[in-house]
Amino acid sequence: MAKKVPSWIKLAIAAVVVGGLIYFFTTGRGKKMLSRGKASKMAHGPAAPEISESAWKKKLKDGSKFVVAMTASWCSHCRKMKPSLAKAASQVPGVFNFDASNSNSDLLKKFNVRGFPSIMFFEGGSKVGEYKGDRSAADMTAKFKKFMS
Repeated sequence: MAKKVPSWIKLAIAAVVVGGLIYFFTTGRGKKMLSRGKASKMAHGPAAPEISESAWKKKLKDGSKFVVAMTASWCSHCRKMKPSLAKAASQVPGVFNFDASNSNSDLLKKFNVRGFPSIMFFEGGSKVGEYKGDRSAADMTAKFKKFMS
């Protein structure tokens, strides 16, 4: 008959496993492994024009009419939306992508960005709306054209 494993040994094994996983994913090895997945393949290809934080602030001061999609490279929804956003941006001038992957931008805090992707409409130096529609290229293009006209 098999002996029962003491609970302290089970806890020790669990701690070693969790510690190993934390080490694996924080050293970059896990990120490399995950980047070989299907979602990363979707991230390649055409992209919407990137906007830097300083260019974004300049457009706000100018009072320009524009659309900004706030995305993050680690966000699977953002990666899936990227081709549709690129297609919409190619048909509608004034559509930009802001990569917030490594950003602690005060603009994200100012406009209360709580999740990704977030697509916002700007005019006259302030946010005038958010895009909440379908993430298809056709729907985004139609809504972006309507806003920009």
